[in-house]
Amino acid sequence: MRWSQAFAPLRERNFAWYYASRFSNTLGGTMAQIALTFAVLDLTDSAGALGQVLAARTVPMVLFLLFGGVIADRFPRTLVLQLSNVLSALTQGMVAWLVISGTAELTEAARKVPGQGLYFLPTGVLPPNPSELLLSTKFAALTTRMSEEYDLVLLDTPPILAVSDGAIVGRHAGVNLLVVRSGAHPMREILQSLTRLEQSGVTVQGVVFNGVSRTASARYANGVYQYAYPSRREATA
Repeated sequence: MRWSQAFAPLRERNFAWYYASRFSNTLGGTMAQIALTFAVLDLTDSAGALGQVLAARTVPMVLFLLFGGVIADRFPRTLVLQLSNVLSALTQGMVAWLVISGTAELTEAARKVPGQGLYFLPTGVLPPNPSELLLSTKFAALTTRMSEEYDLVLLDTPPILAVSDGAIVGRHAGVNLLVVRSGAHPMREILQSLTRLEQSGVTVQGVVFNGVSRTASARYANGVYQYAYPSRREATA
């Protein structure tokens, strides 16, 4: 068979339109399934979640195949074909919008630590504009929802002298703590950090002093550091 004979049906206008629509439909459906797979893995990093999503996508297709013949016999086939393709385009567009906009449920994004009642929210793909993301109304709504669904929420931010994330996030926190490492931060940096937070409207209620080296005057009991200060008589003896 020659190429001219093989492509002869495409000379018919109606068949050419039908072929183009079927080609774009098949290509889009295949690419959408691949994109959905990567989107679920990027969001949850869970093979189980990916299996549930793919099953939720495949089961309706199998069910509609069983009833497709009955529906096609009862209604005009042209109308059935057009409506099915329109519904397919709408569902694919909705999935694409959810993936592009990054919309996801908090229960799907939060990861549970095995064997503990502890959840954490991973970063995922690093955004190019983290400050604008933290200033958005979506972040404010996220912190409000987390405070409603969890007993205690810890928000960790980078150093305030490096970036302004701490000043932005601190406005949504009920208690703000400044984390200081022993021997790493001079008093000048600590005062500058407190001043910058106060200028941003964030009040620091306490300081977490970590990285303290154990000395002869310190002892470790029951997971808690205890320090004993010698009396004046013991110090001069």
